[in-house]
This record gives sequence, C-alpha cells and structure tokens, in this order.
Amino acid sequence: MKRRYVAFATILLIVFLSGCGGGGGETPTPVASGGGSPPSEPTGPVAPPRPSSPSPLTDLEATKALLKAAMSAGGAPATMASPPIVTPGIANMPSSIKDSRLVPPDSPALRYIGAVRQAGPDYPDDQLVKNTAVNYGVLGPDSNVYYIEFVTDAPTFEIMVKGNVEASAHRLLVDGAYATTSAVAYPDDGNLYLTRVDFQGGRKSRNIRSETPNMRFGGLRIAPGDSISAPPTEPRLRAVILGDSITEGMAGQGYSFDNYATRLGYLMGWKDMYQSGVGATGYLEAPDGKLKLRDRLSTDVLPFSPHVLVIAAGTNDTGHPKAELQAEATALFDAVEKQLPFTVVFVLGPWSPGSTFIDQRDAIKAAVGSRVNFHFVDNVGERWQTGTGNAGDLKGDGNGDIYVSEDGTHPTPAGHVYLAGKVADAVTEVVKGF
Repeated sequence: MKRRYVAFATILLIVFLSGCGGGGGETPTPVASGGGSPPSEPTGPVAPPRPSSPSPLTDLEATKALLKAAMSAGGAPATMASPPIVTPGIANMPSSIKDSRLVPPDSPALRYIGAVRQAGPDYPDDQLVKNTAVNYGVLGPDSNVYYIEFVTDAPTFEIMVKGNVEASAHRLLVDGAYATTSAVAYPDDGNLYLTRVDFQGGRKSRNIRSETPNMRFGGLRIAPGDSISAPPTEPRLRAVILGDSITEGMAGQGYSFDNYATRLGYLMGWKDMYQSGVGATGYLEAPDGKLKLRDRLSTDVLPFSPHVLVIAAGTNDTGHPKAELQAEATALFDAVEKQLPFTVVFVLGPWSPGSTFIDQRDAIKAAVGSRVNFHFVDNVGERWQTGTGNAGDLKGDGNGDIYVSEDGTHPTPAGHVYLAGKVADAVTEVVKGF
C-alpha cells in the first residue's frame, strides 16, 4: 500500500501561523490549503475578503455588509432526495476505481477550513493531514470540527481516511445538501480506509464539502479523466466561536459537527467557521493544563482575523468570585477590542439549566458594558433554559426535561438544535439593525 501514496515534498501552511498549537504539543509541518502554488515559506493566515462596493466602505461597514449578505443566504442544509451511495471501506484495501489517481492533501484543488497540518512524522501520518485550530494547552493542538471543500465532476470518488474512531468520522454535503445525515467512521486501528462516494454514473460538476471532527485525511482517489478544482473564490464571512465543552462537542451524545456551533454557522450563512471549544474551561477556569479563554486568543482567534466572534462561556466559572470573573472577562474583551477593532462580537451568558447562573451572567454582562462592536445575548435573563429537570430526571416544570442532558449541565442533541436556533435569532435581530 505504501507505494500507492504520494509523499509530501514540502508541505506549507496558508491558513495558520507557524507553530500555533502551543502547549508543548508536536510541531507538525504545515500544509497548503489550496487555491494556488504553495509559498516558499510558512506565512500567516490569509485575511478573509471584504465585500466590494461602488463607494468606499470602512472596515466595520464592510463587516456589517458581509454579515447581512451571509445571513440572507443562511439556513439549515436539506438532505438530498437522490443522494450518492456512500460505502465505508475495508482496512488497507486498494482503490476500487480503475486506474485511479491520488489527489494528495496538499493539492491546490482542496480547500480547508481549519489549521491543517501534517498528521505526524511517520508513515502513514506523514502522508495525512489533521486540524490543529484548537489550543488544548499541555495536550497540544487539536480540533473540534474542520471542513474540506472541492469541486469535481467525478461520478465516483474515494476519501482516504485513517481509522481513529470519532476523529475519523466524516459526513458529506453535495451542492449544499447532506448526502446523508449519518456519518462514516472507522475503528481506532491505525489502518487506512477508502470511503467510496458513488453517484451511479452521473457525471456532473458538484460542490463537495466534508465535515469531520479531526479526520486524518490522505486525499482523494478519482479516475484519470475526472476533473477536480477548488471552489470558486467568493466573499465569505469568517466566524470564530470561542467557548467550553458545549462549543467543543456533544458530550458523548454524537459527533461534534452536530453541536450548536456548527448548526449556528449554517443558520447564519457563516461558511468559513472555526470552533474553539475546550471542555472544563472558562474565563478563569482552566484545569489539567488547559487554557482559559484569554490564553487561547493568540492561537485560536487572532490568526484567523474573523469578521464575527462568538464568546460562549461562564458555566465552569462558578467557583470564582464574581468580581474576579468580571475583571477577567473585561481583560479578554479589552484584548479583543484592541486587536480586532473591526470584528463584530457576540457574547453569550452561560448555558444555564434552570437559569441559575445569575452572578456569572451579571459579571460577563458588566464586562461587555457599552463597547461599540460588542453585543451581549442575555440567555439567562430571557430564560432560554427553564425547569429543574433533565433528560434523565424528568420534572415537568420546564424545557430542561428535553434540552438538558442527564448530567444536568450539557445540552441534549435537541438542546443543541434549540440553542443554535436561539442564538441565531438573537444574532439576526442585531444584524437587522445594521
């Protein structure tokens, strides 16, 4: 099998700063994310494009215009009526496509939404990539979700994946609609697999997008006559969501690309989105060598120059005095305001089963104050979460029975859908006023 794969000669980064992972983790070689020839040395991330206008716009006006345009194109993806047949592969089996050729991960035909780098120094990881957009402190760089995009007319193609349980999970959208709502995932055995996507002979140019928590991706296999290219360049709103375990994933109840943050991106039309959620962290809380929000700013937010930033935390900060929480939130917001002056910032109160996190809400809200580009979303005051029950202890006194999981803290899958919708509604009201 090894001879079948093309080793990377020089793999370069265009979406992230060199060595951004921090926290004492590995320092993998960066990978070019498509759209042209790799630069001769690593560079900083490419600034997202601003919308054009017949008259000059200020940077802030451009951001607001892009927010409006994105919102008008947003919405939850539909599911295809006539989807391709998606077939999981068998470990280390060769391609089923006659005379197939490999489109390697560093091909300019592939666009990544993530800080994608070589997966490791040894085979097969030296021929695979992974995402490193989230700083986990002493645990090193990792991922919540990243995306791979390309355009192809291939009637059949294969996705090369390394077996790695949840991290290997991937789900496809074709022309903006889900091929299936379920994902393909492989066991944690380190083997290579080829997921086959078969449109049953139908040759047509299609926009493909793969969602994955952190798939070790080895490229695509297509037939000799098939074409593949990067999606057309378009003005895109780049968003970052900074938070805790609720932003990170699904707390064991599904894949991270089903959580509220990913859903919010689709609802708002934020096609270029980065999630930085680290469990058990907050404005002050950072156990087990992890980092608090402000300490992740330089690696997980600033390098991506987002148009919009959502900050969602506070649930894990109940052990800290209210004044200390307000001071730390103020320091974080000061840093964002100074270094991202044209970014629109939405700050959520803590996800609060029973709407009980009043002190944390008050501290965060006070820290937001009257900052020009900041918008506080008072989910606690608006009582998004009600009742004393949860999915494992029904009380019949509020929506906690449906939206709060058995652990009493995290949202259920239905809770993530609900939370995404509520945040989208709040953001929409603000953007409509621009």
